[in-house]
Amino acid sequence: MPARTSTTDTAELRLKLGYITEEALASLLDITVPTLRNRAAAGSLPPRYKLGRASVYRLAEVESFIKRRRVTHEGGDPAKARIFSDAAKSARS
Repeated sequence: MPARTSTTDTAELRLKLGYITEEALASLLDITVPTLRNRAAAGSLPPRYKLGRASVYRLAEVESFIKRRRVTHEGGDPAKARIFSDAAKSARS
């Protein structure tokens, strides 16, 4: 009978393969696992995958998800922020 791998070894292997567990993603997003599951069911998160019993997310998709939700101090696209600033300056003139 093959030796069982520890939970730590399994988590490290998933990470090496490019996956993050739902517990780790919930921690990263600073939300609870039930909230993460609700958002996943509503379709507001990247797709999740099942590896054995674990629900996991692809790191590349999580990174893309986070980048798409990036908030700048100007409230959006830097080019639009610059255009808004230029329009505000000309309105003051």
